[in-house]
Amino acid sequence: MSGFGSNISSLRALRRLAENSSALGRTYERLSTGQRITRASDDAAGLAIADSLRVRSRLYGAANRNINDALSMLNIADGTLENQTSILTRLQELAEQSANGVFSAAQRETMNREYISLVKEFGRLGDTASFNGVSLLKNEGSTTNFQVGIDGQSNSNISFTTTATGSLSGTIELEENPDPSTFVGSGTLAQLTASYNNHMWRTTWRDGQGQEHDVLIAIRDGGLGYSNQVRLEIYARTSEVGAVGEDTISITPIAAGDEWSILGRGYLARDSVTGRLSELWPLSYRMHGVTSYADLNIDLSAIHVFSSAETGKQQSMLEFTGIENVGRARDALTILARRLDQVGSLRGSYGATQSRLQAALSLVMSQGESTKGAESRIRDIDVAAESARLVSLQILQQAAASVLASANQQPRLLLDLLRSG
Repeated sequence: MSGFGSNISSLRALRRLAENSSALGRTYERLSTGQRITRASDDAAGLAIADSLRVRSRLYGAANRNINDALSMLNIADGTLENQTSILTRLQELAEQSANGVFSAAQRETMNREYISLVKEFGRLGDTASFNGVSLLKNEGSTTNFQVGIDGQSNSNISFTTTATGSLSGTIELEENPDPSTFVGSGTLAQLTASYNNHMWRTTWRDGQGQEHDVLIAIRDGGLGYSNQVRLEIYARTSEVGAVGEDTISITPIAAGDEWSILGRGYLARDSVTGRLSELWPLSYRMHGVTSYADLNIDLSAIHVFSSAETGKQQSMLEFTGIENVGRARDALTILARRLDQVGSLRGSYGATQSRLQAALSLVMSQGESTKGAESRIRDIDVAAESARLVSLQILQQAAASVLASANQQPRLLLDLLRSG
């Protein structure tokens, strides 16, 4: 029995009560937060590992969103290519129909209007296909890297290189051009297309007076012995060339018997690797009856002109096709078949990339789930075990409080002993 000056039993009971109350408080904190580690002192090593796993888990979540965004992008591109394939199919039908000799020039012109409209729509679809401001089918050879992993290594991304299917996409085979001496300064559409081996593109030009004109743009070898030069020749209707600037000019369908005259000509540089034209365009041309120069403002930067002897690439640009006559229609069938093969191959590439992304998505989801589970096993509380501990600590706390109360009564026994003496 202790003396009046120090009640050691009470102090011991008080210490035990404080320890039990502190442990009980930490148990309440764990149960209320659902976490075994609420501060670094609970498990310093476990906290470091759990924090690392949490970071990786969040990165897997970001990779999951990246892959889904990539799939959405490819779905838009594939949907566009599907519509372009339908257009190519219809263009082939029109070309096949026009190649038959039973139709008149007027009937072919009706078919050609639909043909030209569909060619423009084919290019428009490719030009406007985009995802989040990124063009999908406009830039030839553009590479997109899809980040599918959680580090900066090369095996954490999937690369995809596209082929352009927009306006003026495809190639022109320069070697099909005949001797330059066979070219004429004027003639009917049939004569011009025969002279240029169908290297002619029909488009619309707005002159300096705001009037629109149908024009034919022809491309051929430079004719100066330089393989890196391309010569452009622009034709307009002979009836319009002498009347540019007048208010009476309007767009009318091209008829087989219309007379066309040379409007202007010039040279462009050709990159022997990419086939792109550059440097000298846009050019200004003096038109008959106009005292000032009129800027054509036609962007030809998307055109690829190749030497088939150098690259083996064949003509596949739709704009340089037409079905105004039997010869043009037959040539169009060949070019359309090539273009359809290219689009089909591109769709196959998109499909293969989509399959890779689907596999990567499945892996990322599995890895994210496993990482989250590993973090949970370290950081989260075992509710059953902690509940049992809670009951035990509550009993110990109550017992310690009871013992403390009893210990505090011991000095009274000493006082009673003195009184009885």
